[in-house]
Amino acid sequence: MSPVIPNKTIDHLIEKYKINREVLTPSIIRQGIRVEMEHKDIIGDDIEAAFRIALAHWRETNSKYYKRLKTMERSLRASNRFSSEKMFI
Repeated sequence: MSPVIPNKTIDHLIEKYKINREVLTPSIIRQGIRVEMEHKDIIGDDIEAAFRIALAHWRETNSKYYKRLKTMERSLRASNRFSSEKMFI
């Protein structure tokens, strides 16, 4: 289940990290946090940590990381090469 991320929390992060709302909208930020909360075993319930992970991805890819991730996952599912099972190294 996706965590509830209050608008107040998103607004706080936008303010704290001086995010341009025209580049990273609150809905894009919320999406990134939800995706990164999959690292709960490492970050616990820390929404700001999930945001910082997402922010690093956005900076690396000019804010297109999650769009690319979604495209890649769809492609892998279509080719039956996608597994939602955890993999360990």
